[in-house]
This record gives sequence, structure tokens and C-alpha cells, in this order.
Amino acid sequence: MTPSYPEAVFASNGLARFSPLLPRLSALADALLAENEKVNLTALRAPEAVWLLHFADSLLFADLAEQTGAKSAVDVGCGGGFPLLPLALALPETAFSGLDATKKKLAFVERAAAALGLPNVATLPGRAEELSRREELRDGFDLAVARAVAPLSVLAEYCLPFVRIGGSFLAYKGPEAEAELREAKPVFTALGARAEDLVLRRLADPADPGKENVRALVVVRKLHKTPPAYPRRNSEIRSAAARLPCGSDIRPADE
Repeated sequence: MTPSYPEAVFASNGLARFSPLLPRLSALADALLAENEKVNLTALRAPEAVWLLHFADSLLFADLAEQTGAKSAVDVGCGGGFPLLPLALALPETAFSGLDATKKKLAFVERAAAALGLPNVATLPGRAEELSRREELRDGFDLAVARAVAPLSVLAEYCLPFVRIGGSFLAYKGPEAEAELREAKPVFTALGARAEDLVLRRLADPADPGKENVRALVVVRKLHKTPPAYPRRNSEIRSAAARLPCGSDIRPADE
């Protein structure tokens, strides 16, 4: 019997152990595409694109997230729920919080989590640079993940204040990851962290086997508390990122 596209996508990307999740992910795909007709949750319109670029992409590094042993995790800029919802399905022992500034997207995440039977998903409405200054959230998570479209140096300042000492920040990136990592290293230092690994994998599309879809995961370890000066205002973060790699306004964590 010829496998379905979802089955083929998971098999092609070494995700066969997550095959039991296919029925629930199928329900999520239907809900996402239906809601997307009313609210802009994703630029993807075809079910095949959702399976490849949201579901398989979100789970491509799930083994590395699992290896952190995190009991709590925050997805910064989760949008319509990615990688949040697939990871929460794959790692039911981890309590996930999805952070986003768009309440309509978080409303969908909440409904989807309830429909999928995910008690390990909560939402945090607001901006990362503001929420990470709340006492109960700062240094409050074992793990931060981000798949948002922003430079690594910007993502780091949004994410690392949420991570407790000894925890990890996992940044989903594309083929530009190596260059972004070089520029972001002084930012990591300033925020009390250090890059530990850059893992490259290919996201395989069974419908187009020759296509190169390079995915990368930047693994960052939190070593010290992030200084109170960080995160800065959004405009300052992005302005500083535009001036990298000089990093002249980035102060080390021990200053």
C-alpha cells in the first residue's frame, strides 16, 4: 500500500516514532486551514505544505529538545502554534507556554490545544521584551524555543531572559544559521549564555526528493543570570542587531 503524504513525510525525515500522532496532527491541520480562512495564522494554504513546513519542521529537532530534560518550556513568538503544538504532542511530560503578541493567534492555540487534549499547553499574551521582566517569568523556564523569522541576535535577547541558569535556548534556523551564529556570539555572552552546538539537518519532501531544504538548530546554554539591562526595548534590540558584528554597545554579563 502506498503511504499517505503525511506518512511519507514522517518516514523521510526520521520521524516514524511520532506516527501515532498522525491522527491528531491531521485534525490540527484541518482546524488550522479552516481558521486560516478567517484569521491570518499562516502563509501556507495547502495541506501538504502544512505537513512539511509546520509539522515535520517543528518535530525535526524534537529529539534534541527532549534531550534537554526540560520540564517547562516557552515558545517565543509561537504564532499559530509552531513549533509549540507539535512539540507539546511529542513531549507530553513538558509543560509548554506559547508566547505571542497577537491574541487572535493565541485564541486559536488555546482552542487547538483543548481539542487535541493537551493539558501541557498554556498561553502568554504580550511582547517578549516586556513579559520577561515579570518576576514569575524571568529565569522561569528550563527551555526556550523560537522558530520566528528574526536574526539570531534578536531572538537571543527575546528568549534568554526567560531561561533559568543551566537551561537551554533552541533556535530553529535555515541555511543562514552559521553566519548568524558568528554575529550573535557577543550577544550570547552579554546575556549570560554560550553557544554549544549547531546541528544541520535536511527537511526532506517526498514529493520533491531532489530539493534541498537545509534546517539548522542553534543550541545555546544559559550559564549566568541575564543582567537587568536586558532585554532592551524592541527598537534598541533591532538597531543593535543591524550594527553587528561590531557589537560595540553589547556589555558582557559580568559587567
